[in-house]
Amino acid sequence: MPREKIDTNKIADISYNEEALRKALHVFSIIIPLIYYFVPRSSALIILLPGCIIAIVFDLARMTGHPIWTRFGVILFGKMVRPKEKEGFTGASYILCTDFLVILMFNKPVAMCAITFIALGDTAAAMIGRRWGFHKFGKKSIEGSLGFFLAAAASAVFFHHVYQTGLPLIVGLSGALIATLVEAMSVRSDDNLTVPIMSGLYMQIFFTFL
Repeated sequence: MPREKIDTNKIADISYNEEALRKALHVFSIIIPLIYYFVPRSSALIILLPGCIIAIVFDLARMTGHPIWTRFGVILFGKMVRPKEKEGFTGASYILCTDFLVILMFNKPVAMCAITFIALGDTAAAMIGRRWGFHKFGKKSIEGSLGFFLAAAASAVFFHHVYQTGLPLIVGLSGALIATLVEAMSVRSDDNLTVPIMSGLYMQIFFTFL
C-alpha cells in the first residue's frame, strides 16, 4: 500500500508559495560569498553592515508597531514572517548578522562555504521537505535533510573546483555533512545562526590541523 503523503501546506505556518518567496530571498544571499571572493574581509564586512542594520531596524519596528513597519515593512515582508517570528527577530536578521560574524571569525574559504551551506541547503531542505517529505522526524524529514546535504555538498565541490578557494574537498564535504546534521537538530534554535557557525567552526578546526 503506498505511503500517504502528508499535506504540509495545510499544517505549515506559511503557504508553500510564501515559503518559496522567502527562500528566493534566502538564495539571493548567495551573492554574499560570491562578492567576498573578490574583496578583502574588511570590504565584505562594510558591505554587510548596512544590511544587518536595516534588517534589525525593520524587526524592531515590527515588534514595537512603529510606522516604519506598518507603512513599509508589512507591504515588503509581511507575508514572509512566520508566526513564531512575530515576537522576535526574523530569519533575515539572523542570516545577515550571522554572515557578518562568520566572515569576521573564519578564514575566507571556510566562511564562503559556511554561508553557502545555509543559503542553498536550507532552501533545498524546506522546498523538498514540504513537497516530498514522506519520512518525518519531528518537524523535519529525511528527504529534506537529503536535499540539504546534496545542495551543500554541491556548493563545496563548486568552491573547490571552480573558485579554487584552497579549501580541501574533504573539509568542504564533511562540513556539508555537519551542516546537514545541525540543521536537522535545530528545532528550538534558528538554523540561520547555528548552521553557518557550527559548520564553519568545524571546517576551521579541520582545515587548521589537516
